[in-house]
Amino acid sequence: MTVPVTVKMRSGWSSGEINAPLIARICEDNGADAVTVHGRTKEMQYSGAADRGIITLVRKAVGIPVIANGDIRTWSDHKAMLEETGAAAAAIGRGACGNPWAFLSIKEGRDIEVSPAERIQGAIRHLDMLVEWAGETHGVIEARKHIAWYLHGIRGAGAVRTRIMSLKKAAEVRETLREFAVRSGESVL
Repeated sequence: MTVPVTVKMRSGWSSGEINAPLIARICEDNGADAVTVHGRTKEMQYSGAADRGIITLVRKAVGIPVIANGDIRTWSDHKAMLEETGAAAAAIGRGACGNPWAFLSIKEGRDIEVSPAERIQGAIRHLDMLVEWAGETHGVIEARKHIAWYLHGIRGAGAVRTRIMSLKKAAEVRETLREFAVRSGESVL
């Protein structure tokens, strides 16, 4: 049985040490079927914008498919990434955190506006799925960071995120989210 081998890399260690084109060629020469390039250096971590020019350089350096990664949250981001880099595909990373609608947006080929109520409902559903999968104690602990991502950018969410970080019971988290929705004028079941 043959299994495709892919490699994911960053553009380099720092702005002075961009080596993704070289590493991609080495990977291709040694049998990799595709490479994914995150357009930030290790030094950048997750700050700044992903450099699409580096992804383009990698695409031009190899004959295998290049998958672009970095700053993809919507269909528009996905479309622009593919147009600007010529990459064969794009991978969503942190752009999906608290934003599972990113996949639907790309699949449907349109940007999707998600209301605060839908985001809060998504957070509750995610909580419930984690509790079912990992049990209440571990599920609630794991859900905390995901809920913070769902609430990011919703007005007044800071205090709610802080409160949820100390809660231990799923029912308390659900109730806190529902109360926040009501205070925000959102309708959540």
